[in-house]
Amino acid sequence: VFLKAGIGMVAEDDWESHRQLCFELFNLCAEVEYILGSFESMRGHLEHVLLRARTVEEKLPAYFILVQSLGTQLLVGDAIDTASKVLAQLGETFPSTLSQSEVVQEIIVTKAMLQAKSEDDLANMKPMLDGEKKEAMRF
Repeated sequence: VFLKAGIGMVAEDDWESHRQLCFELFNLCAEVEYILGSFESMRGHLEHVLLRARTVEEKLPAYFILVQSLGTQLLVGDAIDTASKVLAQLGETFPSTLSQSEVVQEIIVTKAMLQAKSEDDLANMKPMLDGEKKEAMRF
């Protein structure tokens, strides 16, 4: 109720003068609508955010909510497509198709990399500092 009341008070020029507040308000309302299963209302709020966002960083919270909601609605293909597009904008690309042997090879390489590290090595790794890489990990 309070979020919708706040959204009802947002004027077009508020997206310039109170930009961060508007993004937070609309994203939070979209997240609540997602949790409540009101996907149509959620999409409306996300559209406001995505239309007004100027940078990928401003779009990320909305895309994260959208990807989660697509998965919840069992629209897994759409969720993967959307997440792939977001990851590409963050500089992380993946091949659209892989053979089973390519997947197995990547698993073997990853497993070997992990086996070369002890639990202490992993626990004592430096935290990731690159903000875009951290955001990519969410997807």
